[in-house]
Amino acid sequence: MNNILFRSGNNIEKSNYKVIFLLIIFLLFKIFYIGIYPFINGNGSLIIIFKPLIFYFIYYLILYLFNSKHDSYYLLSSLIIAFIVPINTSINVFIICSVIGNIIKCLFKNKISDLTFDLLIISLYSYYCGNFDMITFTGVFKYIYLLFIVISLIFLTINNLIKTKVLLFPLISIIIFYIMDNSSTWDITLFCLLFIVLDSRYSPITWYGQLIGGIVFSLLFFILKYICKLDYYLFLSLFLFELISIIINYLCVKLYGSKVFKFLFGD
Repeated sequence: MNNILFRSGNNIEKSNYKVIFLLIIFLLFKIFYIGIYPFINGNGSLIIIFKPLIFYFIYYLILYLFNSKHDSYYLLSSLIIAFIVPINTSINVFIICSVIGNIIKCLFKNKISDLTFDLLIISLYSYYCGNFDMITFTGVFKYIYLLFIVISLIFLTINNLIKTKVLLFPLISIIIFYIMDNSSTWDITLFCLLFIVLDSRYSPITWYGQLIGGIVFSLLFFILKYICKLDYYLFLSLFLFELISIIINYLCVKLYGSKVFKFLFGD
């Protein structure tokens, strides 16, 4: 049991609100970049300023209606969705996809998380509509964004809020892929890596499971992007990563103490 990650000294709600604090900063930064800054320069509109907040409140309401238990996870998930979903996504598309995602999730008795499944459905639907352009920060905003990512990583690590052992292989892979292909999805990829892949809800429980999970996510990311060449590779990788994490957890428990386990990870 010593190999399993515990959030020492923090209860779940307090931990969630620390992450929510960071997510609010990211969302406000996005609103300033896509809405307020262009509006000040005469190129924006009020609807663009408020659209991420509209996505947030819609998604939170849908989660509230589809779930009997209500906690800070819904605030957290809604903030992540509001940051990731492109500003040009139709509100009607967003509502329909989120509702369908939650209906299917309920059929699976909540074994699939709200966030990754809804992101997958929204991205697939928007892809076929031809309008899923993820946000890309430019100029000085890009460096500010990267600074936010680094500070958030340090903050979450110090407070034991993420599974850092998952980070190694995906981070190396993303850096390599970024050098190979400086595409427009890297800003969102780093965000998803930090707030979804490393989150305890989605990644494997044990430290050795986390290492395996990091390798699995890296392979999924590479195969779906460069071999299958799917535009929605990121969200499909996240969805498959969560499903495979369930299998990894099961196998780690079953194989714990076996000769195979001792050979790979020691006693």
